[in-house]
Amino acid sequence: MFAVRPAIPAELYIERFRALISAAVDIAQTVDFDLDEQIALDSLPRWFRDAPDFASTEGANNYVAANLGPPWDPAEWIYCFDPDLRAWTWWDITRQPDGIAVRVDTRGEPHIPHGELLWALYVSGARHVDPLRMVAIDGRTK
Repeated sequence: MFAVRPAIPAELYIERFRALISAAVDIAQTVDFDLDEQIALDSLPRWFRDAPDFASTEGANNYVAANLGPPWDPAEWIYCFDPDLRAWTWWDITRQPDGIAVRVDTRGEPHIPHGELLWALYVSGARHVDPLRMVAIDGRTK
């Protein structure tokens, strides 16, 4: 689970993140990543593709400030959603008293590559994202 402190209203953050991840997963289910062709990104939200509004710009700056690497290019980012490479599965996003909880299924693995997910969390409008931590389905920390 990731604990997120958004820089924008929580409901807007949840809406943006869901739209982005849903579009990315839909693309990943319909393309052949093994073919050497450009993947259409039209179904990704416009704010993510080419309109750096306040939330995505601040989120990108916060991602870089957290020493997580340089900003991702959308065309490169989408390749990380190849089902053969992705080590996590989207689960849920909920509002919490102190922020937002984003849950992913890591198939029980405590450490997975998830840079693309961190980028999505930040660029959707996060001020801060706590590191991934394992949480049981009943909510207890493992």
